[in-house]
Amino acid sequence: DPALFDSVLAEQVITVDQIDWDEREGVFRAERQRKAGELIISREPL
Repeated sequence: DPALFDSVLAEQVITVDQIDWDEREGVFRAERQRKAGELIISREPL
């Protein structure tokens, strides 16, 4: 249940700003990710 990441598992969630160069499209990609370990729970563009 994804809602657990906002309650019981909230201590395991971190927010990371990820910025990468997309070689294929020739553009920068910037997004904010909510993660639990390596699992990306959500992402949104910056």
